[in-house]
Amino acid sequence: MKALIYIDSRAGGLFPLAKDVSRALLPVCDRELLHYQIMQVARAGISQIVLAAGFRVDQLRDFIRYYSGGLEFGFVLEQDHWADGGALCAAREMLDGDSAAVIDGGVLSDIDLAAARAAHERSGRPATIVTVGTEDPAGRGLIKTRDGTVLELTGSDEAGPGPHRINAGICLLEPQAYQDLPEDPELSLEAGLLPRLIAEHTELTHHAHEGLWVDTAGLEDYLQANFALLARRYTGTDDWLWGERRDCAVFKDLVYLSKQLVLGKGVDLFHRVILMRDVRVGDGCRLQNCLVLPEARIGSGCDLQNCIVGPGVEVGDDQQVANKVLVRGEDDTPFFPTVQALTY
Repeated sequence: MKALIYIDSRAGGLFPLAKDVSRALLPVCDRELLHYQIMQVARAGISQIVLAAGFRVDQLRDFIRYYSGGLEFGFVLEQDHWADGGALCAAREMLDGDSAAVIDGGVLSDIDLAAARAAHERSGRPATIVTVGTEDPAGRGLIKTRDGTVLELTGSDEAGPGPHRINAGICLLEPQAYQDLPEDPELSLEAGLLPRLIAEHTELTHHAHEGLWVDTAGLEDYLQANFALLARRYTGTDDWLWGERRDCAVFKDLVYLSKQLVLGKGVDLFHRVILMRDVRVGDGCRLQNCLVLPEARIGSGCDLQNCIVGPGVEVGDDQQVANKVLVRGEDDTPFFPTVQALTY
């Protein structure tokens, strides 16, 4: 089996944070989102990974140079905007007739891909869909399941009271499921390929996931992914996502401090604060509900609440900033995260 990680080239809801960086390289607790997915794939015994991307591919190439352990990487370069099915079509030659794990590059999760792979191989069916439960499908397609099988895919406009099951962003496909797909950049797996497979084969395999799952489609989702991962530090279980880390200090009031941080005197970090590598915070600052990305600089006497501070941003002395996303070279973006994004 090979893995295809589809990285959407549009900044979309992550603008302006992802305007100059591949969204797969945005850091979650100081490690790039793509890193967690590569580890997820490697733990499932998959060593060949194809990245489908069309934006800042140079950054992605530089990033994967540091991986070893028998992992092999290839690229399919997007010419026009692809949907996930379009990326799969373009990657067929590199998949070389193998079964494929197609992975949404915007999702942070602790999905056990090895278990999903084992269920797929036992089933003998052409496709397995990994699903996650949600109370609010919010425009996502719903997946009706029964006894480990997928029966139907429907629109969220048909949703009644929850919980519902939705596509978790991982589909396992046998080569016969994708070899004859038409060359269509806009082809969607959920709207195109998977319904056709259900019609032809009656049922597909369903693998349910009940753990961590955050689709980093927007700024609030990205904030939530960081604090959700930080909260897992205190689960008391063996957590491969967190791993053995010595590059940071963490505290139970959801404060994360990189060891490459310069922190001034009298700084008050009042719950839910992440300060990543090479950040500098001046004397007498107060931060609450803040995510501060690498190499940002916050001057003395600042008060920041409900903020995302982008890489390399400089905040002058004595600034009071609330409900903003700060990105270098861009106007400040209003930001009003919900209680869900700030509660763990």
